[in-house]
Amino acid sequence: MKETGQCPKCGKTTPNKGNRLCAACYWVPRAQHSAKLQLARLEQHWTQELWRAFEVWLLRNFSPYNAWKWMFPSGDAFAEFDERFSSAQDMTTESVLSIGGPEWLRKHGYVSRFLAYTKIVDITDRQRNEWAEQRRVQDILDASRDENRQILNAFIDYCQSGRGIQSKTLRVYLKAGQTFLQSTKTPIPEVNEKAVTNFLRRHPGHRASLFRFVTFLRESGYAPKAAVPKRTRKYQSNYSERVIGRVDTFIREFDATKSVARKRALGAATISETLGLPLEYCLRLKREDINLKIQPCEVRIQKDWYSCAEVVDRLIREVAQLDLGDDRLFPGKLPSDTLSAVGAEYHVKVAFKNVILLKEEHEF
Repeated sequence: MKETGQCPKCGKTTPNKGNRLCAACYWVPRAQHSAKLQLARLEQHWTQELWRAFEVWLLRNFSPYNAWKWMFPSGDAFAEFDERFSSAQDMTTESVLSIGGPEWLRKHGYVSRFLAYTKIVDITDRQRNEWAEQRRVQDILDASRDENRQILNAFIDYCQSGRGIQSKTLRVYLKAGQTFLQSTKTPIPEVNEKAVTNFLRRHPGHRASLFRFVTFLRESGYAPKAAVPKRTRKYQSNYSERVIGRVDTFIREFDATKSVARKRALGAATISETLGLPLEYCLRLKREDINLKIQPCEVRIQKDWYSCAEVVDRLIREVAQLDLGDDRLFPGKLPSDTLSAVGAEYHVKVAFKNVILLKEEHEF
């Protein structure tokens, strides 16, 4: 057991022995000192008061270390406000965006959150994420040659024409399309299933993302014979020892845990492992994408149906019973979100850790 100490200022227990200061007693005075230095840069009374409110908000809502870390760079944003605006009433969403656009707001993320919190501007986290995805989409287009860029622009119009594709998903599809256009040696009008197969042999990670782009090439007439090869039963047998070991770990933890979130994460991870598909695509499954009327059940990824192994069938059926009121198989915390890939990978790590601990207990 690690030795602990006591903070000499507040008396809190610290993880290190001796008289080490706790995080709050160490970082808060430094953050407050940085705030005073930034306050001296401001000339107008209203920006000084706004800065003091920001200091209190930052210290109250974030860790002492992060408050210290971002106090100084946030002063640059308030200095900009002090120079550009004569009162708080002059600050609107449009006027703040005119300083440097969405990129400027992303750079000063804590300031934009504070402005949204105080209702000075109407900018949400969803909008900031949307702007970030738009910038990444533009970066992909800027990195493409003229002919390829024309095709990618047409693909964006295709995806945005009433298909309800989110910006992040669009960016993933666009990146797969860009990689395909840059990598394939087949002229675009002659692209067929064989050309796509050759590409996927070199870039297997783009398989799920490429479906929509290949469909676009075929339907728009750029490549009438374009098609993604199906592999509906490839993963039904001959699993590698690595896959078998990982799936066994997932099943053990699935049966042992009482956490609903962990059961969902391990169910998605098992589907991903046995079908050889990216975890993030399995997490997007809806109830309409699983067919429980047959044994073993089937799951639909994009437009392809995959027959699941029997070990996966049981997990999917149990996960499907966890929340019958939601149309998503792996719902997240927010009403419109699915379980994130980062969150699912955390539960996978916990599963492996628990298995290791269990083995050590048996050895003793």
